[in-house]
Amino acid sequence: MGVSSFIGEQRSKQIEGHARPYLEDGEAILYWAHARDPESRKQGYAYVTDRRFIVHWSGGADGHAPIEWGEIRSWGIDRDPARGPLLGVETGKASVCVQVPVGSSATAARCTGFLREFARHAPSADEEFRSELHSGRFHPGVEEEVVHKPRSITAFTRSVLVTVLGVVLVAAGIAIVPLPGPWSLPIILAGLAILGSEYDIATDILNWSKEKYQVAARKLKSRRAE
Repeated sequence: MGVSSFIGEQRSKQIEGHARPYLEDGEAILYWAHARDPESRKQGYAYVTDRRFIVHWSGGADGHAPIEWGEIRSWGIDRDPARGPLLGVETGKASVCVQVPVGSSATAARCTGFLREFARHAPSADEEFRSELHSGRFHPGVEEEVVHKPRSITAFTRSVLVTVLGVVLVAAGIAIVPLPGPWSLPIILAGLAILGSEYDIATDILNWSKEKYQVAARKLKSRRAE
């Protein structure tokens, strides 16, 4: 197994691990994709299993949405947003709308696979999905592949600047690790947050770091309470 394959496998295991608390015995994850809340911009992951649709927001954010297939009354996909399609799901109790970000040909292929897997398992919509927050038209189906649109010169320039700034911050944070004080970690996390606006793997590392920090903080708090 090559290094890239090993990293990809470990990354998938880490991402799929977020969905484990929602799964029942014997339930299998069939597909996952990155997810973004189009309103609050919080980030996380969306999953399709053989029994339900799951949205997990990273960093301790609330609003997680495990929805069994039988609970869905309507759903639809708006392909027009610039940064990736919107997937809307309506149950009898709540409405969920997530964006599946597309920033490269690879993420476009994953987005297509995820939406098609969702459409394969979701029930036929009884009515058209409508969102009060988004004026786009949602269609229940994935007729065409999601395509990564070429970037404008402005977007390309922004990508270069984001990459340079993010790498400089991460490198600077690593360089000052031997120095006393907690300065390296905030600088590294800031660099990852900047890189995360362009690179999914940076977002994954940042989310992993946040969750590890929260676990450690809870353990420390419980020890102090004893």
